Amino acid sequence: MSITATDLYEDGPAAGAKAKILLIHFDGAIDAGAAGRIAIGQMLRSLHNERVATFDADTLMDYRSHRPIVTVDDWVSSPDMVMPKTVLDLVEDDMGNPILVLHGAEPDAHWESFTNAINDICKRAGVEITFSLHGVPSGVPHTRPTPVHVQAPCCPRAARRSRTTCSSPRPCRPSCRFDSGNEALAGSRCSAPSRTTWPTPATRPPPRRC
Repeated sequence: MSITATDLYEDGPAAGAKAKILLIHFDGAIDAGAAGRIAIGQMLRSLHNERVATFDADTLMDYRSHRPIVTVDDWVSSPDMVMPKTVLDLVEDDMGNPILVLHGAEPDAHWESFTNAINDICKRAGVEITFSLHGVPSGVPHTRPTPVHVQAPCCPRAARRSRTTCSSPRPCRPSCRFDSGNEALAGSRCSAPSRTTWPTPATRPPPRRC
């Protein structure tokens, strides 16, 4: 059975919305300190948002890696089960600027069809750049500046944000494919080569005494 991009999602009240920015965070991958999850959660709690699309969990999810959650109260299981889901929301910032926010469980299957669906929605919405949020574990003392990791599918875009170069293979996410065949969506990418900004001796504060 062939799956088309439109088979993977159901339109929400804000379907057809326009926005120049796509912000991405998936649960289930690296997110040290829940940095990305907390940032997305705060946006959704504090800013006006509407549902653009809800993706089909039965098609995209392996429930062994994204177990549904049930609440047990005084040894009695609640009949309400929280299912994993991936959704696209339209969020308006404090100045009324629209932002598309793709968040929820990271799909386990049909990555190509999923990214094709996202690309189609983004083209219709007029998305010009994408950003992804997540925390990466790093052995940096709290007395030093926090390292900021910057990746992009082209050198000039990354070079504007970094001073130090490095090259390494890295696991990919579905968002790595969002720029496939569409340079307008090329905002961030999980692949080598990558560029990383680390604290330098000149920027490190002197050690503190206890």
